[in-house]
Amino acid sequence: MQFSNLLVLFAASLFSKTAADFDIYFEMSLSASPTGDETDGTEITIFNGPPDCDTANSAAPLPIFGDASTARAARCIGCDGPDYANMPITELEVNGGDWGHFTLYESGGWQITPADGGPLRGTCVRDNGDDYDCTTGLVNVHGQRIFVCTSDITGVPS
Repeated sequence: MQFSNLLVLFAASLFSKTAADFDIYFEMSLSASPTGDETDGTEITIFNGPPDCDTANSAAPLPIFGDASTARAARCIGCDGPDYANMPITELEVNGGDWGHFTLYESGGWQITPADGGPLRGTCVRDNGDDYDCTTGLVNVHGQRIFVCTSDITGVPS
């Protein structure tokens, strides 16, 4: 085999694993019923990049609960306070069902750590450089980006 063919095979092997980028947003929603009753909620929503309002309004957010181990949900330590862009997050568990179930730990360098103990799936960095405010019907949603991630996980939870 010629050297040039070996070089091509080596280069192809470097790119055989596809990396996908996704952004994680902390989302606050306020819904009003036709009778005037209001309900608010906090969620984690994942996008393939900064969303427009059509994308944000059609996304499938993960509600934040104290336990995300058995349900399609998120658990966040430090997701509180009035300054959503700079929340003191130390741990974020994301359970997107078939999409993936992992935890990000500040103490672990924000590596994507699978719940099943498998190999690390990528890494995230804290990034609050994007937000959105979207209204549709009787729902107002504000989202603040909290992480930008690079991983072999593709798509977004649906």
